[in-house]
Amino acid sequence: VRWHAPYEDASSTLSQRLRAVQSMVRAALDEIPGPDTHSEPIRMVSLCAGQGRDVIDVVATHPRGPEVSALLVELDPALVTFARDRAARRPRGPAHPGSSVAYRRRALAGAPPGEGADTLNDASCGE
Repeated sequence: VRWHAPYEDASSTLSQRLRAVQSMVRAALDEIPGPDTHSEPIRMVSLCAGQGRDVIDVVATHPRGPEVSALLVELDPALVTFARDRAARRPRGPAHPGSSVAYRRRALAGAPPGEGADTLNDASCGE
C-alpha cells in the first residue's frame, strides 16, 4: 500500500505517530503485573492492524514479549503478507518459544477473548 511508504522515513509524521503508538503499547505492557502474580498470557488484539508495526516491533523487543499472545486483524492481503513477513523476521527473545503473533484476515471467531488488563486493544485503523 503506497501510503505506508513514509514509515521508512524516520522524520515523517507517520513514523512519529508510529513511535508514539509503540511507546503507549510498551507502557501498557510495563503496567501489567509480572508473571509471578499473573499466570495468564498477555492478550493483545489489534483491529485494522495494517502492517502491524506497532504491535510486532514492540512484542519482538519488549521483555514481556514472550508472554504476549497477539491477534492482529487486517483485511488487505498485501498488508497481511507484509505483517507476516515482518513478524517472521523479528526475534521473539531468548528461549521463549511460547510467544505468538497470529495475523488473521477474517473475523475474531475462535480467538480467545481479551479480558481487562490482560488485553491491549489498538483499534485505530490506518496504521
